[in-house]
This record gives sequence, C-alpha cells and structure tokens, in this order.
Amino acid sequence: MKEKLNEAKALIDAGEKEAAKSKIDEVLSIIPEETKSDSAGKPTIGGGGSGLPIKK
Repeated sequence: MKEKLNEAKALIDAGEKEAAKSKIDEVLSIIPEETKSDSAGKPTIGGGGSGLPIKK
C-alpha cells in the first residue's frame, strides 16, 4: 500500500495528476470501510480506560 502511495506522489511531482488519482483510488479500494472513518474503533477522550486493572 505504501508503495502505491509513493508511486502516486511521484506521479503528482511529474504533473500526471490523473494517473496519481488512479493510484490513490486503488489504495482507497483496499482499505476496509470501517477504517476510513476517523472515529471507528477509537476510544473517546475521557471515555474510559484501556481495560487493564489499575494498580493501587
């Protein structure tokens, strides 16, 4: 995946924006839908602990 993004970056630098968009679309199609949203699977701020016992 990182390789494809580096290829897209090189294409942008070369002025080939449409080809770069195609590479980026390839990467986006690989990423599962649930990881595309910013809040999926992340704890909220102050919303709880890690589930590990607290040592007192």
